[in-house]
Amino acid sequence: MLQLYSKAAHCQDGDPWPFQPDPKYNSMYSDLEIPAPPLASEDQFNRLPEFLKTSEARTRWHVRFENPALFQKSIKDYYRLIAGLDETVAAIRKKLDDKGFAENTVIIYTSDNGFYLGDRGLAGKWYMHEESIRLPLIIFDPRLPEIERNMRRSEMVLNIDISPTIFDLAGLPIPAKVQGKSLLPLLKHGDPDWRNSFVYEHRVPIKTIPESEGLRTKRWSYVRYVETDPPTEQLFDLEADPLEENDLAVLPDMQPLLNRFRNALDQEISEIE
Repeated sequence: MLQLYSKAAHCQDGDPWPFQPDPKYNSMYSDLEIPAPPLASEDQFNRLPEFLKTSEARTRWHVRFENPALFQKSIKDYYRLIAGLDETVAAIRKKLDDKGFAENTVIIYTSDNGFYLGDRGLAGKWYMHEESIRLPLIIFDPRLPEIERNMRRSEMVLNIDISPTIFDLAGLPIPAKVQGKSLLPLLKHGDPDWRNSFVYEHRVPIKTIPESEGLRTKRWSYVRYVETDPPTEQLFDLEADPLEENDLAVLPDMQPLLNRFRNALDQEISEIE
């Protein structure tokens, strides 16, 4: 097994210019005007809790996306970094082919976090909005029959599922202490008994990044920022509001549901700990 970790498309922290692609990509996208994300507006920024408006994610927004010209430079360089990743994957696949391993090598492509690209007037990650927590996940298995390829699943899968999936792909027993679930039943068009919720946490004590936790289901996103007293809670109906624009936690008729999520998250966290 080979694990390959790339710095791209991560920013270059501490440098005056955070996104630094290989110069050979400098002309890529130069003739395009890339549209801003749908949530990149002053209105969306004003909907945030006050402590997010002065957080590290807002500080980095000023550096990367504060005006249209800066947005174009940042987003194009960010995409150029991703183009470099594409080229790296292509080189690996060619080397596998050259060595005769291509038809017997599974490739799993993923990341460790999502990324605000000016969405909600923010940059970076850390919070529980969809754009911050959704990851790419592509599993390429050349051994699969044609009927089992080019499939997209809607189940909630997590990065803790990668390890048991690798054990399973290799035909090895999955250790009991490994968290997560093998994704093989999903890859084989199965309809397994799958998770319908997961716990989110970012409890790293960094002064400029408010700590948060939450519970996500297929329909609901419950968020709790734990450093205020009482904690600041948000509740989004993803079915009616997939962009998470309207916080329902303040509505009187949503209090019973909010309380259920509050208790459910407490229970989940106690089981994890």
